Parts: sequence; structure tokens; C-alpha cells
Amino acid sequence: MKSIKDIDLNYKKIFLRVDYNVPLKERKILDDSRIRASLETIFFILNFPTILFIASHLGRPKKEKKEEFSLFPIASHLSKLLNKEVIFLEDCIGEKVLERKKRAKFGEIYLLENLRFYEEEEKNDLNFARELATEIDVYVNDAFSASHRAHASIVGITQFIKEKCAGFQFLKEVENLKKIFDEVKRPAILIIGGAKISDKLGVIKNLLPKVDKVLLGGGVIFTIFKALGYEIGKSIYEENLLKEGELLAKEEKVILPKDILIASEISENAHYYNTPIEEIRKDYYGVDIGKETITQYVKIIKEAKTIIFCGPLGIFEIEPFSCGTREIIKAIAEVTQKGTFSLAGGGDTVAAINKFNCIDKFSFISMAGGATLEFLEGKELPGLKALL
Repeated sequence: MKSIKDIDLNYKKIFLRVDYNVPLKERKILDDSRIRASLETIFFILNFPTILFIASHLGRPKKEKKEEFSLFPIASHLSKLLNKEVIFLEDCIGEKVLERKKRAKFGEIYLLENLRFYEEEEKNDLNFARELATEIDVYVNDAFSASHRAHASIVGITQFIKEKCAGFQFLKEVENLKKIFDEVKRPAILIIGGAKISDKLGVIKNLLPKVDKVLLGGGVIFTIFKALGYEIGKSIYEENLLKEGELLAKEEKVILPKDILIASEISENAHYYNTPIEEIRKDYYGVDIGKETITQYVKIIKEAKTIIFCGPLGIFEIEPFSCGTREIIKAIAEVTQKGTFSLAGGGDTVAAINKFNCIDKFSFISMAGGATLEFLEGKELPGLKALL
């Protein structure tokens, strides 16, 4: 796979695929971290006489051109970040876009309209991909987070552009995720949380032989406890994965909570208390790992040299239920400062780390969500394969 540094960019028209799938409210950007993640690649391109066409998806517009899914607000925000005009095009293909590609001047930056306004994008339609590629000399993928999808702007387009490479954010994601497989320092631990075991089962299975311990929390644990015959109250579980849960519990490396926090409702106003897992009430919800479990997990973290963190260990958005996630994040941040390699991935995981002001205290935080999980599962990512 070529890096953007390996390509001659002089006097080239460049198609840069990014992931600007950012949260918007009333056309205002709530979190621009994904936009900022692309700046290193953009600034590098601007060092050369180039014409830059930036493309992204936003949300799931279901092939309808709705204003709420327009990338227009992002163009003005990007202009401010670059201190340079970003010209917004009201489409991503068509005669007007083609005319702009032909007439564009070196030094200009264009942001194309939402790729998903066309159903052909998600179908990896080759005619659509060919039209995106028209007049383009170099294709740069800096959207690792979208590269688990075989979409036209990720895969199909690479068939029609001779020069193709990865941007800096893409390369950072791959380089850091590969460390989990190629450069593991032991002891290595995997911390798994989140709502559903089905989302994380592939990651657990693939990384189990590569780590020394797997610490479980979040909604993931209740499918396992249900499989083992424990009362789990109103906690979520997945009926179709009870057998998998039972098998996981038999793994020596897998560590389950000894106690949990339970609550009468999912609310700050709930009645809640700490209880051993054998004493969960029928009418209560499991909302966090318990005090004894936190102490046990923190002790294991302090001895680790490699940590992979995927998923919050409780309902951290509600303050009384956030203790487990907060203490685990703080413990990881502390050992990272002492030389442990820590990698975190998944949307909720990043949100939790952000909430507890530790975003700059991990070795690497993946912005890639589903792509990160699929990479950790050992799956081949179509966008990565297309660059080889």
C-alpha cells in the first residue's frame, strides 16, 4: 500500500475520500474531530500545485437529497480550519461537476456534495465510480472508518484512477491497529464492554489467543450470566448467543465481574446499589460493574503492557452509573504515561474517554468505529484491499 508521500502530486487533480460523517444540529457541527483528523493530509496536499476534490458521506439519506444531510455546513467550517476558501459543489457527479473539474485552477479546493445522495454509492456501482474518477489523476483514501464498506468511492473508483494511496489518518489507523497483532508487549489485556455481545464476539474470538486476559463489562456480560443460570433482572441479553456466552465463560483468560451496580430504572433518579452477581433483583437493571470488580480490573490494568479497550463498562452517560467506565479509563491513562501501549476504539468508547478528559492520554484512539472492530476481528477491509 502506497502512502501519500510516495506519490508525485505536482500539477495533479486529486480526489480525497474522507469521513466527514459528523454530528450536526440545526446545521451546526457538534463535534469536528473527524474533520480535524483529515487536516494533516489536506495541508500536505496543499504544499504542492494541486487541485483538490474532497468527498464524503453524511448520515443515511436513503438516496434522497435532503438539506439536513448536505455537506454545505462542513465546507464553511473546513474553510475556517484551513484559513482558505473551500468551494462547495452542489453535487458529486453530473455535467456541472465535470465542468468544474475541467475549469478548476491549481490551488483550489472543492468539497463535493454527499455521496450517499446516490444509491449507486453504496451499491459500488462502477458507472457511478467512473464518473467520480473522471478528470482525476490521484486517488487518496483517508477514510479508514468507511473502508469496511465496499462502496463506489472506496472500492470501485480505484479501478479508474492509476495512482492510488492512503492519507495520513488512514495510515495511522492501520499502523496502530497492526501493533496489536505484530508487536504485542505482554501482559496484554482486552477490555470489552458496550451494549451487545454480538457486536464484540468476533473481536474476542480473534484476539483471545493473542492476549493474556479478557475483562468483560457493560451489557455484554448479561448474555453470559443468563447462560450460566444467574438471575439478570431486566438487563439486556441476546437469546441466540447463550451457547456462545456459556463457552466464553469457560475460557481461562476471560474474567467476569464479581459484583455489579443495579438500578430500579435507567435514570439519575433511580434507586441503585452494589450487589454480588448472585443477588441481582428480578425487577432491577444491571447498569455498571461493581466496586470489587473495579478494584480487581484496575489491578490487572496496572500490570499490563498492552491494552485494547472496546466499549464502556456501564451506562456512563448517566452520572451514578459511570464509575466503572471512569475508573477503568483513568487507570489506562495512568499506565499509558508509564509506557504501556493503549488502543481504544468504537464510537461509545471514544465518547466516554472524551467525557472523562483522557482523549490525549491514550497511545492511540481509533476514530473508525465499525472498521476498527472488523479489523480487530481479522476481517479483510474492502477499502484496504483496494489500495494494495
